[in-house]
Amino acid sequence: KPFWLTPFRVKLQLETRYSIQAVAMQPFHVALALFVLATSASVAESFGLRAGWTMENKQCKATCQRFGMKSLGPNFSGISDPTACCSKCDAVYKPAPALVQMHTMELASPQPGMDNKTCKVTCQRFGMSSLGPFFKGITNPTDCCAKCDELYKA
Repeated sequence: KPFWLTPFRVKLQLETRYSIQAVAMQPFHVALALFVLATSASVAESFGLRAGWTMENKQCKATCQRFGMKSLGPNFSGISDPTACCSKCDAVYKPAPALVQMHTMELASPQPGMDNKTCKVTCQRFGMSSLGPFFKGITNPTDCCAKCDELYKA
């Protein structure tokens, strides 16, 4: 064997090996491309870049925590702190009342369908705020159970 053909054989073997790997890597590249497309779509959706979407308080605050103040518009220009940005979100996008707050505002009488036992179980789980305006200010489960006995006769 001539010594000058040895590098050629090594080069030929390397090219053959890499071409086989390139064929084997094609499904990986397709999967990677699909993953990048899916991820970019979900990122765009989380920042509110889809058509027909309106910003809400929660999404605004999430964008603030990701330091995306510039993407929130001219109301947020000059803000670089996420805490100040979240305060601005509360001013620009009024937060919706929580379900518990809406529930307690609507109740003027004891809850229909509630009995003494269910009321006491809710008290023991520190759910006084969900029981309505009659339980406002009660923080102790014992006091709450006494109020249950008063409202829902056993």
